[in-house]
Amino acid sequence: MTTLGVILLIASLVVGMNSLVSGSLRRSTAVRDNLQIDLATDTSMDLAKAILLGNLTLSATDDQRIAFDGTLIRCQLFDGALSVLSLQDVAGLIDLRFAADEVLGSLISVFSPQDGDLKTVSKVKQLAASGRFISAGDVLIAAGLDRKTADWLAGFTTIHGRGSRLARAVTPPGLQDVLSRSGLNEANLYGAGPSNALYRVEVFLKTARGRETYGISLFSLDPSKTPIFRKIFEKRLPHAAGQGSKAFDGMTGASSRGVSCRYLGR
Repeated sequence: MTTLGVILLIASLVVGMNSLVSGSLRRSTAVRDNLQIDLATDTSMDLAKAILLGNLTLSATDDQRIAFDGTLIRCQLFDGALSVLSLQDVAGLIDLRFAADEVLGSLISVFSPQDGDLKTVSKVKQLAASGRFISAGDVLIAAGLDRKTADWLAGFTTIHGRGSRLARAVTPPGLQDVLSRSGLNEANLYGAGPSNALYRVEVFLKTARGRETYGISLFSLDPSKTPIFRKIFEKRLPHAAGQGSKAFDGMTGASSRGVSCRYLGR
């Protein structure tokens, strides 16, 4: 082999080794990032459960009690991860199975005027009652609504409620505003008490490296048994869309130790 051939062979081996090492480092970094995100999301979910349990020790009139109407709770976690929690009692959400046609049609029309017709409303209610889906968002997409519209509506709806009436104390302010602007914010929409049993927990997370992720879970809580949480469903996505995306606004990854949380009340 000529000297030039040897040089080219060595050069190709060096390039190959560099590519291998670089690829391994990238994979290693990605693995660490994913592990950090999973750990931070798990921690955030555990914090949400602790907050739910903390409310059980307070009277309904205690100033420290948190209204689980989707109001955000900001938590600075370990290693610069910032989490924003949204805790929502499903008693404050419109159930796609039981809502009056005019209520559901008006709500859909706010976000997608062309989809508020009776045919679409009937299809949504039929799919919601079928038992084939685990979340309101899945039902809305299956009914033919585009993902952006479904994401927005999913923040105000459920398929796990207890009836057609809303608990005003835990109805999201944004939903109350939408109903009011649609001429539907009337007394006969309200009357149910907070369920204190079924909660939607959303986690909006950003790491110090700028990675964002979104997790949503639905938990039932039986305070008479220890108490015990039962997970009904959980999803983890790269980021949240619709109403939930505003939780990422202003999030930073400042360095921090331990965990601290602040309730961002009304």
